[in-house]
Amino acid sequence: MLISIQRFETSGFFPQETYLTTMKYVDFAFNDLKHMDSDKHKEKTGVPNELILANIAALAQSDWSGRLVLRSPVIEGFNDSKENMAAIAEFMHSVGLTEFNLLPFHRLGDSKWKSCGMVYPYSMYEATPPEKIRSFAEGAA
Repeated sequence: MLISIQRFETSGFFPQETYLTTMKYVDFAFNDLKHMDSDKHKEKTGVPNELILANIAALAQSDWSGRLVLRSPVIEGFNDSKENMAAIAEFMHSVGLTEFNLLPFHRLGDSKWKSCGMVYPYSMYEATPPEKIRSFAEGAA
């Protein structure tokens, strides 16, 4: 029996062989891309981005027939620069990807972290203003 996952959301941070094998069972995937600068990515997520980028590139250049959409939560003061967005666009172009979602940052995870007795590390960030998302979508940020 072949199992097919209709929709998959991932950070893409796991061994490439595992990533590519898993994606064989996926029809549609969102792959998060938080920041193109590996040091900044690690500063906020705890992990560098080289493996994530390599996995995305490997999948995009494989014979996988699914749909891959990259997405980024836009976090003010972290990844909301023109330079970062341009670097994402350049990376996508280099691997042949064309779909990208800009997500407004929100603090909905705060209550989940608190219920686990943990401090939400992004509680100091404000929700992304809609005009910021629009400006990136229009290429004017």
